[in-house]
Amino acid sequence: MTMCQCDQTTDECGCTLELVWDEDLNATALTGGASPIRIGPAVNLLPHQLLALAASSSLMTSFLELAAATGVPVEGYVSSARLRAGANGEPELALTPCVVVSSENDGRLVAGLWPEAVRYSRTLGVLRDRLRIEPAVRVASPT
Repeated sequence: MTMCQCDQTTDECGCTLELVWDEDLNATALTGGASPIRIGPAVNLLPHQLLALAASSSLMTSFLELAAATGVPVEGYVSSARLRAGANGEPELALTPCVVVSSENDGRLVAGLWPEAVRYSRTLGVLRDRLRIEPAVRVASPT
């Protein structure tokens, strides 16, 4: 059973998330049955890093589900995320995923999945105006 069960008909998630202040600027996140996550300067895991991780993992999950549904085999996936100043000086989140596939044809197919993966993700929908996706596709050379 996953931590959050979503009702697709109402678009509501029954997630239990609690944040408990520990000391100074540190806290523990309790995530409904999963292991607690310590957050703050004492553990070098800050809120903006959690936001970047959430967006990056949401894109990966959405993309890999779509690739599997379309029958495109993905050989590898790696991604980086960074907060930066956008063109207008406002902060934006840039996600740079790189997907490895085994053929040029698969590369063309996955290149078209990125916009759909963003639309498919509720997490990325919240960030839509401040989100930039800069994907790369690599074709693995035969060994």
